[in-house]
Amino acid sequence: MGSRGKSAPDVATDIPPEQLWVPLVEPRDSYRAAADFYPYARPPPPGFERWLEYARPRQCLLGRYDRLEADLAPFRDPADPGRRSITRAALARAAELHSTVFYHVRDGRVSFDAVEELQAVAREYLQVLDRIAPHLPDIDFVVNTLDTPRTLPGEGTFAERLATTCANASAELTQRGELHGYVINSLRDGSDVQRELLPVISMTKIASCHGDLVAPPWYHIQHLAGKRGQGLGLETDVCRPGAPENLAWHQRVPHLFFRGSTTGGLVREGTPYQRFHRHRLVKLAADDPRMDVGFSAYLQCEPEVCAEMEAQYGRKPYVPEREAYRHRFLMVVDGNSFSSRLLWTMSSGSLVFRSHLFTEWYEDRIQPSVHYLPVRLDYADLSERLDWALTHDAEAHVIAQQAAIVARLHLRIEDVECYWLRLLTEYAALLQPE
Repeated sequence: MGSRGKSAPDVATDIPPEQLWVPLVEPRDSYRAAADFYPYARPPPPGFERWLEYARPRQCLLGRYDRLEADLAPFRDPADPGRRSITRAALARAAELHSTVFYHVRDGRVSFDAVEELQAVAREYLQVLDRIAPHLPDIDFVVNTLDTPRTLPGEGTFAERLATTCANASAELTQRGELHGYVINSLRDGSDVQRELLPVISMTKIASCHGDLVAPPWYHIQHLAGKRGQGLGLETDVCRPGAPENLAWHQRVPHLFFRGSTTGGLVREGTPYQRFHRHRLVKLAADDPRMDVGFSAYLQCEPEVCAEMEAQYGRKPYVPEREAYRHRFLMVVDGNSFSSRLLWTMSSGSLVFRSHLFTEWYEDRIQPSVHYLPVRLDYADLSERLDWALTHDAEAHVIAQQAAIVARLHLRIEDVECYWLRLLTEYAALLQPE
């Protein structure tokens, strides 16, 4: 292995592909009691054995669901973690929020209440909910259809809550958060996130900050549903499942590639869009021959400001997803909130560079410098990270392989179903009866 720069990831290259990410592999050849699969300091919730019966034949992870556990922790009574502490009044207030769908499970069947413009999105979730409903008790729950979280508990303005409620969040938020369009917009124009803790299931949130419960979003369901039953085992193409014609690593262009739109915040006259995370990335990469980075569309901006931005940043042609995988290095950066492309980019066989504030449902199944290269929100380390990848080809390839393997084994539609069922099983145990 070559010499390492000061920010080089610690990557082992002597692990054969079939043994990568061993901690996620669990024994299937012996039965253990339900409590043995429940690593938390309380009894499993009612219905946990039904969850196990669903998850085992689908080869879902059976042990720790720490992301889910952290999401539910604020709803638990520390003195009595099994107490039904989610009130019907709080649920009713959550259901009144705009852009939400109110789902009901009765006798193993799902129905929902939604305004007309949300009907199509509500039905996308049924691809998973209809399959897991027979394994659930009668419950009601609220799903947020926006790609931004809805609850930030605390007192005062958004800025004041950001400083207090989110004090234990990552350094990316506490030290560099004002370089992200979501924070800039919310500080400038206010935010409609609720000040109280409400039981809202959302696509994403900033960890140790928002109070939402994170679950797989509808477009992950839509993307993965057509691949049901695929992805089990370690076939020879496991490291290149999404690439055009299974393009080999050495055949990919050794550039850092990003193509996207100007999502990240609403832009009106006077909005400091130059500080937005995507805009800064495009400007940074403009004169770097190692990077092919640019905007292909200008969105969420007033017409005059859109034209102004295009004059500054230019426009590059749209590139289909599969063509993007011809590049060895792919940049994944937040949009309005999280980047939905991370899940399928990890399966591409290219190396992911990731800069983000927002967390996803599978966050505890992936690790920085093991499945992707982390990049600071201010991009201060991006050039050095790219230098490392260009000069440590074998190590960079290993990270790309490990990402593809974990996506193939543990980020399938079956894993989406198991996650939703686990979340709703835990949630049902905390919801007060009608």
